[in-house]
Amino acid sequence: MKNVPIYQRGEVGALSLIVNDPEILNIQVWKPEYFAIESHRKAFEAMLAMHQRTGDLNEYTAISELERIGELERLGGETFFLDLFQAHVIVEFDIAKEMAEDYRKELIRFKSYRDAIKLWEENEEDIRGGRANLQTIADSILSSQVEHTHPITSTKDIAMDLVKQMEGTDARECFSTGLIYLDRTMKGGMHAGELLTVAAESGGGKSIFMVQAALANILNDKSVVIFSLEMDKTDIFSRLVSCHSGMPVRTHDEYRTIHARELPAITTAILELQKKSVTIVDDLVSLEEIIAEAKRLNSLGKADVVIVDYLQIVENESDNREQAVSDIARKLKNLATKIKVPVIAGSQVNDDGKLRESRAIKQHSNQVIYIKHKDDKSCIFVDKNRRGPRNYQFPITMNGEISKLIES
Repeated sequence: MKNVPIYQRGEVGALSLIVNDPEILNIQVWKPEYFAIESHRKAFEAMLAMHQRTGDLNEYTAISELERIGELERLGGETFFLDLFQAHVIVEFDIAKEMAEDYRKELIRFKSYRDAIKLWEENEEDIRGGRANLQTIADSILSSQVEHTHPITSTKDIAMDLVKQMEGTDARECFSTGLIYLDRTMKGGMHAGELLTVAAESGGGKSIFMVQAALANILNDKSVVIFSLEMDKTDIFSRLVSCHSGMPVRTHDEYRTIHARELPAITTAILELQKKSVTIVDDLVSLEEIIAEAKRLNSLGKADVVIVDYLQIVENESDNREQAVSDIARKLKNLATKIKVPVIAGSQVNDDGKLRESRAIKQHSNQVIYIKHKDDKSCIFVDKNRRGPRNYQFPITMNGEISKLIES
């Protein structure tokens, strides 16, 4: 049998801590596959079964469960498991929980290596033959690596979080949309794990909104990734520069005229943005590629905010266009939840001014806003808002030259 990474000390430590403090199983996610050694895995399964069935767990009830299922003597006997379960004797339960969580994270990390080896072995022939889908393989490896890295939140903790929100003392991080009134409407801005959909007619300002939101977070030292399916990288960066400087980016000949005085502001904006963490991706069109790249960048600390411009031109395998757009919105929402970042997606509207091709976009989104124009007036209309008022609007002025929506 080939050698695989095994964290033996961590497996022993985790089992003994759980036996000493069964509450660990209520507040942390534990799975049998975290344990590579068979006797440890079977011991954990016995402990888990006993805890779920009776709520009573200690070294002796765990041993009795192993005996009941006929595995005790085969795996080492009573003395072996007593020594195993008594490896750690912690009096302070809070310390036990902290140690168990540290062990759990390491066991997940070692499991991810074993999963990667297994994946290689299963796909080795196709990899060597140049037929394997490397993106799918890489995504599977990344998914296993970040699996259940967060402990379960108890009801008490949830209640305390709610109280803190009511008192205004919670430390939940907010991500700005670049518009003060909209941020207030959303109780501070976007939150991690949420999907915000911005809808407008063609040329109606959805890309401007997304550039402005991106810039607000970039200047707040957040890492932002923009998936642009319409404009290339240079165009997107040019819009960021214009929005930041308050000046349009012009041609070389234009700067030989009176517009030369705008150059210092443009140059300063370029130099400042060069130092920030912004990634612009303009060569991916399929949903699977976009999600995989977002996960990869997030694992590298380069995707605190994800922007997709826009939903209707993301490629999806479904033959039904409405179902395809619904599927895209649902998977972008799942992406936001999984990697715990806000995702902003643009959407076109149909002739009736509604979200184009799929009402399900609204269902999957946490917030839906429209940029509306009538006669010489424009506004932001909040159609859906899970954290504040909806059917709410405020006036704006759209300045396309500097890619900015200005609150009136």
